[in-house]
Amino acid sequence: MNEILIQNVTKIYPMGESKVYALRDISLSIKQGEFVCLLGPSGSGKSTLLYVIGGLEEANEGRVDIFGERITDYDQNQLSLFRRNYIGFVFQSFNLFTRHTASENVQIPLFFARRDKRTRKEQADGLLELVGLKDRILHKPGELSGGQQQRVSIARALVSDPPLILADEPTGNLDSKTGKEIIELFVNLNKDNGKTIIIATHDKAVAQFAHKIVYLRDGCIQNVEENKI
Repeated sequence: MNEILIQNVTKIYPMGESKVYALRDISLSIKQGEFVCLLGPSGSGKSTLLYVIGGLEEANEGRVDIFGERITDYDQNQLSLFRRNYIGFVFQSFNLFTRHTASENVQIPLFFARRDKRTRKEQADGLLELVGLKDRILHKPGELSGGQQQRVSIARALVSDPPLILADEPTGNLDSKTGKEIIELFVNLNKDNGKTIIIATHDKAVAQFAHKIVYLRDGCIQNVEENKI
């Protein structure tokens, strides 16, 4: 099946003797090749939903199927392997290793996949060129701007050629001009490379680029809007 199905997903965080519902009975379908924006204010559940889709958070109830695989039935080893092959993650804080060059940071998933050194470097450097960092391959994160660091993290998410890219507030630490450039990069990856893109954000300006906008508040889906772009 070439889609992502989220069915009746609930996520609860215990807080002492009480419970906090981060997600309440969420159901949603996303077609392969769609660009989807999870839009909502802080605490709406958008990031939690993104992490449940990516297998980084475990739902208390419900199920998640990704391209025919029911990841909510997987153990941690199976989830780790699935993420390595099918999902690329991009985070607001970049999560780069400060002592490593841009190329070395991008190569990390290939190292764990046991690719040889030459293959790792060729693939990483090629992707850095794709995201506009051909002249920054040997620079370390401290020598890069915020936008350049985010481009490195996007290249790292792409290096295993996953069909699904999940991004959590990818423009949150960037100025508006740089943020727009990063979103346009996601748009191109969606159009030119056929990647399924799901972005969690509070920024309504990001939503205008998406095929589908999912509005969340208090852990519930309030509306799903198809966007003609």
